[in-house]
Amino acid sequence: MCATTVLGFVLVLSARGVVADAAEDAKKIQGTWVVTPATFEGVTLDEGAREEALKAVKDMRFTFREGKLTITGQTGPYPSQKGGEDSDGFRLDPTKKPKQIDIGDNIRGIYELNGDTLKLCLDIRGEENSRPGKFGFDKDKPTVVYYVLKREKK
Repeated sequence: MCATTVLGFVLVLSARGVVADAAEDAKKIQGTWVVTPATFEGVTLDEGAREEALKAVKDMRFTFREGKLTITGQTGPYPSQKGGEDSDGFRLDPTKKPKQIDIGDNIRGIYELNGDTLKLCLDIRGEENSRPGKFGFDKDKPTVVYYVLKREKK
């Protein structure tokens, strides 16, 4: 067997592994997720501000289903966004470190999926600003949002 054939065979197997990883994560992420207090760990907030932040996100739900993400109970800065719902397609790339998620045409982020815990760090203007490189809030980038989510129990 020549080296070119072997290399081609290895590349095909690698590509199948990437597709399998993406399919596996896409399957694991399915369902509804809720924001947890862990979202605000390490963030310098006084107790009143922490309680307000938790109250603001307590009704948010992230539902991943068949290639679509629907976020309900949002808490945007404008009254029209409060309690709203947004849906858009999403794509996962588990081959990157950290793993990457794209939502719609503009939002770029990273994710970590570990059992019933999902971390999402998203730049809502990712097409302009690039993708976050680490999990957490960035005081210098107000377009970056961070959530620690738990799978909602039925």
